[in-house]
Amino acid sequence: MMTVDRIEDGYAVVENDCGEMERIPLGKLPEGIHEGAVIISSTDGYSLDAESERIRRASMAKRTRSLFKKR
Repeated sequence: MMTVDRIEDGYAVVENDCGEMERIPLGKLPEGIHEGAVIISSTDGYSLDAESERIRRASMAKRTRSLFKKR
């Protein structure tokens, strides 16, 4: 599983499970790719993992809310 950090110069810069950054040409990625997208690599290429992205975004939102919670 990889997360798209940013898109620049025709490449998606992604962070892999090991925390390493990789550049993948946009032409190899599925339509609808965007910053924050979670992608999975397989023998057939790359695919979006919408459910993992939704869970990741919800977790980040919860952490952000906790920073501003009144104590």
